Order: sequence, then structure tokens, then C-alpha cells
Amino acid sequence: MMGSLVLTAFAALAGVTVRGYPPGLPSRVRWFFIPVIGTSIASGISPDFLQQARGWLPSLVTMVPFIACLQLANFAVFRWLGRYDPATAWFASSPGGATESMLLGEQSGGQASLIVLQHSLRVILAILVVPPVLLAVTGHPETQAAARAAAVGPPFPPLGQAAVMLASAALGGTLGLRLKIPAGIMLGPLVVGGLLYGSGLIDAKVPLGLLHVAQLIVGTLLGTKFTARDRPLLLRGLRLSLVAIGVSVLLAGSAALALAALDVASGRVLFLSFAPGGLAEMSLVAISLGADPVFVAAHHLARIFLSVILGPLIFRLLIHLTSA
Repeated sequence: MMGSLVLTAFAALAGVTVRGYPPGLPSRVRWFFIPVIGTSIASGISPDFLQQARGWLPSLVTMVPFIACLQLANFAVFRWLGRYDPATAWFASSPGGATESMLLGEQSGGQASLIVLQHSLRVILAILVVPPVLLAVTGHPETQAAARAAAVGPPFPPLGQAAVMLASAALGGTLGLRLKIPAGIMLGPLVVGGLLYGSGLIDAKVPLGLLHVAQLIVGTLLGTKFTARDRPLLLRGLRLSLVAIGVSVLLAGSAALALAALDVASGRVLFLSFAPGGLAEMSLVAISLGADPVFVAAHHLARIFLSVILGPLIFRLLIHLTSA
């Protein structure tokens, strides 16, 4: 994922073309591969999932003040360092829900192009920064290798189970898109697959090769978000994003340390759960680093929904207080 992201982004920004077309893939390709990630996460759900999830309550509750503090801190970065207008600065600093933030920010008078740019940089920098930071702090490559091996299946799962997995991914992805819920294309397969795995009807894992292809596709799609025309805006946005990602990593690390002391989960899993990346991307990083992808995905889903719900409410409150 990191390799395809970096190389595609450099090629796009350099203006490289193939037969007159910039490098990349049709955006609809994600419809076929993001559900794979959702199904892979769902495979980690066991029949005793609800009992395990009860222990997640402290960290899920912590997500509420964490999101508020993170967005206020990043708002200060974009507003005072970047000189963005209030609406653009606020919705560009949202910890989740890029599409929703763009729409809400535009409705509030913000610049949609800048909001999309900052969210794209947030996700990309999180992929590039979070894994090295985590490995530098925690290490344990042997544990990661064992957990990674347990999270993926053989090259060819049993035919019957493979058919059920494929059907659940297709059904979940279709429902997620039709219902237009945040991250629906991944959340749908995760929920449908989770019901199947949680009930014990299937237990096969997604083949590692297929996950590698999904990572390649995700990285390529992220890299193609930019074009040569974006270079002037990108340089300005990148400087701001580096400051914002530094703030985000510090706050995520602080939350992870505090909750790890309460034995909610390991510091590694908690750090990935509070890291500022996207749902699909951080879930893939969790699988790659041997962290519990179900725990991580649940917290990123909570982050997205809380950001979409709380962000506009806090913004209206801020506008009211500053204009009073």
C-alpha cells in the first residue's frame, strides 16, 4: 500500500502520462476491493464477540473528548497557521468522514477543494507516519508475524465458504452504498460478514494474496488523488498537514498510554485505534502489523460517526460564541 501510494503520487504530481492519460485506476475499482477489507476484518469476529466488546466501552467513551480536542487543536493549525476561513479550517480539521466533511464545509461556506486536499493528506500521511512510529516504539516483529499469519487464510479457502464470503461482501457492499451511510462500502460487508462469522456459519479467512491486491488498489487510488496542477496547493497543504499529523499522533499516543494503563487493550492496538488515518487504511495497517483489526475498525467507525455528528454542532457553537 505504501509503495503504490508513493510511486503513483510522484508520477501524478510529475505529470507522467501513459498514452495521454495520468497514472491511476477508475475510482469504481474500490467497489470490488474495499469489501474485501471489510470481510477480512469480519473474519476476526467470533461467537463470543459481544462479551469481548463489553471491555471496549472505556476506549469508545474516550473517543468523544478525544475527537473534540483533536479537532479543536487542528482547527487552530489550519485557522491561524494556514489562514483558512473558519468553515474551511474547521471541516478540514475533522478527524473523519472526508466526504461528509467536504459537503458540510461547502454548505457552511468553506472551500471544498481545500477540505478534500487536507483530508487526503491526513490519510496519506497517517499511512506513511503511523506504522514506522509504532514499530519504532513497540517492535515485536515475531508477534506481528504470528498474528498476521492467524489473520489471513490459505491461498484457496473451501469452495463453499469462499462462495458465502463473496456473496456477503457483495451484499454488504451493495447495502452500504444504497443506504448511503458513512464508509458504507466497507461497513456493509463488515456487518454482514460479522453476522456470519459471529454465528459460526463460516470460519475461513480471506487469502493473503487477495489482501495484498486490496492494499495495492487502495494505495494506488490514494496516490491518484493528486495531479500536476495541485503542486502549489499541495506544498502549502503539506506543511500544515505535517503539523496537524504531529498533533494527532501525540494525542493518539497519550490516549493509548492512558487506556493501556487501564488494561483496555495493548498500547499498539489502542494507538492504531486513535490514529488519524482512514477506516480502510488503518484496518489494513492493523492486519499488516498483527493488531486486532476488529477492535481498530470499531473505533475508527466510532470516530467517523462522532465526527460527522459532533463536528457541525461544535462549529455552530463556535460561530455563535465568536459572533456574540
